[in-house]
Amino acid sequence: MVHKTAMLGGTASNVKVAKVAHGLMRMTWSGTGLLPDEQCFEAIKAGVDALPPDVKMFLNSGEFYGPGESTANLELVSRFFEKYPDPEDLRRSVDNINAALRGKKRMDLFQCARVDKNVPIENTIKTLVGLIEEGKFDHISMSECSAQSLRWAHAVHPISVVEIEISPWSYEEETKKVIATTKQLGIAVAGYSEKKRTLENLAGGDVEFSEQELADINAVISKHEITGDRYFGGPEMAQLWG
Repeated sequence: MVHKTAMLGGTASNVKVAKVAHGLMRMTWSGTGLLPDEQCFEAIKAGVDALPPDVKMFLNSGEFYGPGESTANLELVSRFFEKYPDPEDLRRSVDNINAALRGKKRMDLFQCARVDKNVPIENTIKTLVGLIEEGKFDHISMSECSAQSLRWAHAVHPISVVEIEISPWSYEEETKKVIATTKQLGIAVAGYSEKKRTLENLAGGDVEFSEQELADINAVISKHEITGDRYFGGPEMAQLWG
């Protein structure tokens, strides 16, 4: 963990940085040619990961730090942030939510709408833990994640809730794995299903049921008269199916 810091001046006088900055020039401008991205990324990330939540890393790049005074160094920086997006995006989202609540209600739990495929879930959770330590909110939730992503995230910090679609129209194998994982880890499930989905959705043949599920559905159908635009008895069927 970085302990020695410094404040910048002028219009950036409110920005705190690590006292040891990171010059990137030799990563793309040296007699040995360009270094592999992964080697460069590992070095940059090691410094960034060592920072406390309120401290930034001073990365020194340049427009001409590349072969033939090209922009190779800036392109390297761009690729780094494509793979590891700025955690400040999460901070902005959290701050925007709290600002919208206007102090009338404190956010209890924060949930990313989806798992970013370009960022290791462990990094996302570490960033959220830092925001918890700052008092921004208390708990972390995940949405539409895989069972493995849930395990990786939970290993960094306890996950409180997982939101996934659970319905007769969407009950894939991965959904079953996620539910099994939540039971093992003691995580609550917030299941949702679109209300507008009715038996008409089956017309396209996109949904497959087991023999037992079909038997259960047929048992409920027999109890209802389906005429005109009247909806099928969805709630009862869902309860029986579940």
